Amino acid sequence: MHVLAHDWGSIQAWHFVTSERLHGRIASYVSISGPSLDHAGFFLRTRRRPGEVIRPLLHSWYIFYFHLPWLPERGWRKGWAHRVFGRLEQAAGGVESPLGERSLGDYVNGLSLYRANVLPRLLKPAERRTDVPVLAVAPDGDAFVTAPLQTDIARWAPNLGVRVVRGGHWMPRNDPGLVARLVLEHTRGVAG
Repeated sequence: MHVLAHDWGSIQAWHFVTSERLHGRIASYVSISGPSLDHAGFFLRTRRRPGEVIRPLLHSWYIFYFHLPWLPERGWRKGWAHRVFGRLEQAAGGVESPLGERSLGDYVNGLSLYRANVLPRLLKPAERRTDVPVLAVAPDGDAFVTAPLQTDIARWAPNLGVRVVRGGHWMPRNDPGLVARLVLEHTRGVAG
């Protein structure tokens, strides 16, 4: 099968793509704005210059905010978190998701994903490799994930292609035609 994933779907899909149990079952993978948390942990450990660590952490500041007790839940329930994150996305050239598109439960329950996965993987990353042909698509205006964090992974994925494209974090929603073209090119290239 060919796998296409974005954001948390992409973060989760990295586990399937790098799993020995699924070796040979995944023909290709297109990852958009969702790095492997294990790869991110190694990325942050191997940077030589402070700016190479600080920039991705500043882009992902919200992850640390999501680890705070009760405050993130309150922000989603009161509505101000939605406005803050919407403005961040708009400032980076994206389009704010309309109110009501996702339920309050989606936002609040989503905090559990961050709390259960991010810090353990960043602090104790596992060496997760794949020979699956991977296309890492990094929107150049992504307000939440830097391009190097998504694309500097040839050590883990030697069959790697990288495309830095115009757009923000929600590029798949804002430019689905571009996503379709990139996936088609990648899967055709894999199939020969």
